[in-house]
Amino acid sequence: MGDIPSWFWMIVVAGLSGMLGLIMYHTAMLLRETTLTMREVKYLMVELHDILDSAKIFLEKANRVIDSVSTTVDTVSKSVLQPLSAIGSWVNSVKDLVSKYTGEKS
Repeated sequence: MGDIPSWFWMIVVAGLSGMLGLIMYHTAMLLRETTLTMREVKYLMVELHDILDSAKIFLEKANRVIDSVSTTVDTVSKSVLQPLSAIGSWVNSVKDLVSKYTGEKS
């Protein structure tokens, strides 16, 4: 009972070596998965960059269309609505003048 047999120590060392081997194996698999994931992320980043470039171009075109519509609305306002407003105020002043001389109150 005083001496521990050598086969016991061989089993202990083999078990520890096996556990160390498993830890190293799982670490290597984790690094491999990380590498594959980073490759996918790089690919996705390139795709995302392309999508953002396309969206930027689309937004620039949309801004040009909006600017064109805004310019058209301003032109219509200046050339149609302001003269109509002036004619309306002129008609109102004539109506007020006529009602002033006829004595009618509106």
